[in-house]
Amino acid sequence: MPKGHPYGVLPEGNSFFCDQQELLVRAYGLGGLRSMKDEALEEILSFLPSVDLAGVSLTSRAMYVFAHHSDLWRDLTLRAWPGRPINYVRSWKETYMRARGRSCEDNAVGEERTLHMPICVRGIFSNMLYRTWSCFSSDLSTACPGFFTFCDIDKVDSSFLDSEKFVEQYEAKNIPVVIKNAVNDWHALKRWDSDYLASVSCGESNNDGKKELLFRATSATAPMAANFTLAGYFKYARQACEEAPLYLFERDFALKLPTLENDYNVPIYFRDTATTATAATTATTVGAKRTDLFSVLGQESRPDFRWLICGPKRSGSIFHIDPNQTNAWNVSVQGRKKWIFYPPQANPPGVVSSDDGADVTVPICTGEWLLSFWTQHLEMRKAKDRSLRPLEVIVDAGDVIFVPHGYWHMVVNLDDCIALTHNYVSTSNLKDCLRFLRERPDQISGVRDRPQQAVQPEELYEVFVGKLQDQVDPRVLERALRDREGGGERGDTMHLREKQQEQRYQAASGVIKRRKKGGNKDKDKDKDKDKDKEEDESVASFSFSFSFF
Repeated sequence: MPKGHPYGVLPEGNSFFCDQQELLVRAYGLGGLRSMKDEALEEILSFLPSVDLAGVSLTSRAMYVFAHHSDLWRDLTLRAWPGRPINYVRSWKETYMRARGRSCEDNAVGEERTLHMPICVRGIFSNMLYRTWSCFSSDLSTACPGFFTFCDIDKVDSSFLDSEKFVEQYEAKNIPVVIKNAVNDWHALKRWDSDYLASVSCGESNNDGKKELLFRATSATAPMAANFTLAGYFKYARQACEEAPLYLFERDFALKLPTLENDYNVPIYFRDTATTATAATTATTVGAKRTDLFSVLGQESRPDFRWLICGPKRSGSIFHIDPNQTNAWNVSVQGRKKWIFYPPQANPPGVVSSDDGADVTVPICTGEWLLSFWTQHLEMRKAKDRSLRPLEVIVDAGDVIFVPHGYWHMVVNLDDCIALTHNYVSTSNLKDCLRFLRERPDQISGVRDRPQQAVQPEELYEVFVGKLQDQVDPRVLERALRDREGGGERGDTMHLREKQQEQRYQAASGVIKRRKKGGNKDKDKDKDKDKDKEEDESVASFSFSFSFF
């Protein structure tokens, strides 16, 4: 763990205890810009080309520190070589410097050659600059009391939980659960590490016959996606010291790396074993549950539903709700994950959404939320109304976690992590999914960047209902439509969210607006899907139909 900011930055409160000479470092160093807020100064510097930014850093001690803000050099790197693989080395400035020294004929960005060594400067007091460092370096055991000990979610061994009990006790009631020893037969648990995935990706050929496969990684603070080889990404992950590290979210992993499909299977609780009317007529009420109903649309026509996820320690996803009112299951193949859930009727502290959920304001990263809102989170844990209390759990490698639809959830990687997740619609959440598809087509995600293959949002409801009528027991659809028209049962999460709108806003105190340029409207999972079409949209407000674990 770093002992201090590499450039010597301290929080602004330290300026009250420093000597007069240190106070003059900023005033003299920034000159006419000294009255500007740090965020405004960073915005100005972001418009400079690399040569000018490097030149400005030589004008004074204060400008040296501000001009070396990591985000500035990351953005320059991503914009200078869009679509080319990044070879990250120690810092974004060093990566950029090495890339500039290469021939234009070379494919990789960055090559070990020179070395940038930060100089520690006394007299720079900036909450903005210090926050970006503290978000990944803070000791969470002291900054967030209870972070590693709170456990409010059942952990059940698979030997004591069959599929019917899972549906009855958890899925039908829309309650999260961790299931242990459910995927012990996965080859992925033994094979999938950074070396294995890197070697497999180097040995596979894409459609063009080339051996070099690229994978997209995104961040809430980055203006566009970065492209890495898997070996390059894991190299970046081992070195990254950022507020919001780039997160690899690959929806096409099974197409790019077909061998990976042989290393895992869908856990028994989520397998689609009976979708036809014939099979349904012999099933019990609980057993008649249909899993993965979106599969009736076909592999290419359905919304995106599975992802390979890789991220370094302290990376993760800020609070979000999974897309299209789907449930999900997630397995961390390597590394531990901390999950924090808020029920559908209560917004997490620091999160505010519009009435229809289309626009959401959130902290920029998990680290910022933990350092800024943990005290309010502790108060929510003691709420008199138990239905508003958050739920927390640490999931170990090899465990399966069920993520109910409609829940806000945030995930923090406690180690370097490799994970696999599937989103699905079953009989348990079909009514909520149908209501969402019919009433909120503008928030549907996972199809827009595939107009030639996927059913588009304006048609998805009608096409989905038609396919269900043809391929699924009519009683399943009839019940879902009846519950939907009647306002749903107790588990209708959309009904709960609309009914308790005022309560949600009261729970979401302390708004933090997203501060950075870039980002996508459809967010984390859709960052990997919507390509460059949405990468220039503003992040001040955006649709929250995505997930990234």
